[in-house]
Amino acid sequence: MTGTLVLKKFSVNADAKEEPLVEIAGRVSGVISFFLTVIGIDPTTHLKCFHDRIEFREASLFGEQNMTIPLPATSGISGGYTKPFRLLVMAGVVFVGSIILGANAGATSLLIGIAVSGALLLAYVLKKEMGLHVQNGGDKLWGLNFKGSVIENVAVDIDRVKQAVELINVAVLRAYSA
Repeated sequence: MTGTLVLKKFSVNADAKEEPLVEIAGRVSGVISFFLTVIGIDPTTHLKCFHDRIEFREASLFGEQNMTIPLPATSGISGGYTKPFRLLVMAGVVFVGSIILGANAGATSLLIGIAVSGALLLAYVLKKEMGLHVQNGGDKLWGLNFKGSVIENVAVDIDRVKQAVELINVAVLRAYSA
């Protein structure tokens, strides 16, 4: 599995008949990866859930790996998010440090420290990474970690991730009962 991806597509479609119920595609973040995508070299990771299977494809400049998991063979689905807690700790340390420094060095140091701690706090709030993973029996987890994309204009929040997990769960339970 790759690191955190920038979303190119996040689609949840409960009414799908032939197309995927859930489709998530992402690329490695950064300008070089975006440029490679623009010129047709597509190092993209895909996760698609259909009514009978889950497909996972991970492509890079070095090759491609594909995995198809029949829904009855799916033993677990997980989705959630993480936040960079160390940014919150750093914001607190900088804030306390700026108060101490401000008492000794003046108001300018205090204001700069408050601005820096505010920026760190804002980064903590905005830098949420989400993930959706599927377990194949006792096998490893297949899936991806991702964040929204400004360039591709793909926004996602934890509620949409929960919706995707719920839809995949329903499809898996239907497949078990069939």
